[in-house]
Amino acid sequence: MADNNIEIPPLLVQRMGKKFRIVYKETRNLAKFNSGEPVDDGGFKTQEEAMIHMSQVTAGFKTSDPEAENVG
Repeated sequence: MADNNIEIPPLLVQRMGKKFRIVYKETRNLAKFNSGEPVDDGGFKTQEEAMIHMSQVTAGFKTSDPEAENVG
């Protein structure tokens, strides 16, 4: 089970070439684990598959959101 105290940057799904990839929301760079391997295992054929995988990867983690302070 994931450690809820670890914060991960916000992620999103973006088309890169022929596949949908999981990227960091702010920089649009490919999201990677600490090991340096891509979070999405090489990408997905459909956006839905990528969204499902992204939700599984982020399950249990707290997402850091620098803009959250500005939301009333």
